[in-house]
Amino acid sequence: LVFKVKQKAQTNYYDKILELYPTLMKEWMKLADYEPWLIMEDVSLTRVKNAINSFNHLDESITKNLTLLDIGCECGVYSVLAAQKFKKVIGIENNEIAYKRGLKTKDIFTKNGYDVSNLQFKHIDFREYIESNEYKKDKVNSILAFEVLNTFHCKVTHHWEDTTEMDLFDSLLKNVKLIMIQSKLKEKNQWEWDSSQYVKHPATYEDGKSNSYHLYAKNEIKKYLDSNNFKTKIYPKNSNCSVVLGVSNG
Repeated sequence: LVFKVKQKAQTNYYDKILELYPTLMKEWMKLADYEPWLIMEDVSLTRVKNAINSFNHLDESITKNLTLLDIGCECGVYSVLAAQKFKKVIGIENNEIAYKRGLKTKDIFTKNGYDVSNLQFKHIDFREYIESNEYKKDKVNSILAFEVLNTFHCKVTHHWEDTTEMDLFDSLLKNVKLIMIQSKLKEKNQWEWDSSQYVKHPATYEDGKSNSYHLYAKNEIKKYLDSNNFKTKIYPKNSNCSVVLGVSNG
């Protein structure tokens, strides 16, 4: 498997999401009186835009044969876009409201001409999904993990746990051909020396301080995937919130 950027004109999914965003937000807010994390404003705007645009760096001759697991899919926007590229997409979400918002997102995109018949949302926790071997039944062989791995427990912080979420993720990774992970910062503990508005913003800084694993940092994500025998590329290269794409060398 290799990376390949197609030469033909790319679909501008970001503009399409902007068009549907008011409708999506209206329907999401009917299900609960709090906003989802996918907010297209302030510091989150760049994060969302980079995530959406990263799909244009996928080689569809590869992804059309892969089943993608979107871990912590929340309102399902990225899952819907992934469904345009992958053979099948499974979005898992343990929050009931977020899960219902995902179903609403799928419905709205269907009504707007998108084929999302290959997309399935499941209201299930990551640990349960892996320990029950449901991922094997779904034949998962690729992963999308945007802003979720930094919340997973690992042995460094939870050494008393027999099996942490990162242990489960590590085992899942052995069966994966392609992975997409979005960073929140360029380096770990970046808030200690970077006083930029982005880093000091509560959406970045407070969340960053409480991270239980270093996979919020781009350089740590790359090192992690390199150590697990993945060939990596980063889009865009110089952003805090880049997407690290990994293709298995195995």
